[in-house]
Amino acid sequence: MNQDQVPLIREMVAEAVENMQGQFSNAQIRQYIKNKWPGTNRASIDADIITMTVNHESRIHYTVNYKPRLTNSGSVYDLLYRTRRGYLEKYNESVHGLWEIVSSPSQRNTIRQVSQPASQPIYTPSDIRWIKNISNAEIGRAYLDVVSDSFVLHFPTHHKGNVLSPAIDDIILLYQKINGESVFTHLVTPINNKIDETSQRAEYLYGREVRIIAMTSEANVIPVKNTLWKDVTFSGISQGNACEIEHIGSVNSLQELQLNTWEQFEDYFVGLAIESRSLVDSLLDDVSVDFPEMDAIEGKVILVSHFARERNRALIDEKKRQALLKNEFHCEVCSFSFQAVYGKDFLECHHIFPIGKSGIRRNSLDDLALVCSNCHRMLHTKFENEYLSIAALAERIKTRNL
Repeated sequence: MNQDQVPLIREMVAEAVENMQGQFSNAQIRQYIKNKWPGTNRASIDADIITMTVNHESRIHYTVNYKPRLTNSGSVYDLLYRTRRGYLEKYNESVHGLWEIVSSPSQRNTIRQVSQPASQPIYTPSDIRWIKNISNAEIGRAYLDVVSDSFVLHFPTHHKGNVLSPAIDDIILLYQKINGESVFTHLVTPINNKIDETSQRAEYLYGREVRIIAMTSEANVIPVKNTLWKDVTFSGISQGNACEIEHIGSVNSLQELQLNTWEQFEDYFVGLAIESRSLVDSLLDDVSVDFPEMDAIEGKVILVSHFARERNRALIDEKKRQALLKNEFHCEVCSFSFQAVYGKDFLECHHIFPIGKSGIRRNSLDDLALVCSNCHRMLHTKFENEYLSIAALAERIKTRNL
């Protein structure tokens, strides 16, 4: 081939992406390029994939990304979004939010998410409402070779009436037998309310498209015997239908089971669901601090479910963005700067009105404070049976330092 006819590697990557659907792997991009342009250097392909991935931290080390910009500026280098290690999909602001390459006072560029998509759902443990048995007798495992972020979940033909039972955004826990052992492998949620009838298998003619919330690999499946489900009687939910968990007679505490299931999948959340996992972890900590007398799992799960929806993550992102723009990205209590010490744009967000006192309220930017981890912990610690305000804690530090 004439050298003049060989496109730039970023153009090769772009063409490969245009010929792929849903989620795809770095290896698939490399293979496409290798097939069409043999001899293309693999390291160069990998470098351009990193360069073109909006949420890859290492992209800022390449010259084309030295200058600050937003990912809605039309740059050809804002093409990909990393969903999990080794897997990508085409970047879409409405799905993945707005990202930015930003210069910090330390002169080291960083990336950050400026805003999240308004339509992004927030999932919590209480959304785990269904359980379903899956199987594939031909290969001994089901749906573990899925490389996209969604797939068609099949139901036995005689359970057609059950296909649309789970609502959109309800989470379905999938379990199966692999090598004779009962294991959990997926958390999924329905994408639409359509019955898929494309299957050619007589016993499984009907299906439903679902999005993956969390998924293990075959090497790290979750044995049922290692979870609280070990005490639940599975008879009646092993026929391939989706069974509502709260209607299983042997379930003693629905909320405890939901939280345990969520925690078992802690390391396996994928894509946008990772943000839900992080938010739930943060709220569980807040609830434990604000309600130290609340020992019951049921109360915690209910509160976390409620406050996850009330506390808008986009508001926190905007608070941090404005602080960065004003060069005020430091702890509002003690003035500690992670930027200055570590070169990282890190701060925690404190809700000035505690859950226990404020009840249900719509927060504004003025209701939030950016604080370091130490001060945040102290703001959630009672002194003489009272929580200190930002000003009171700052004064206490000042007095101690005199």
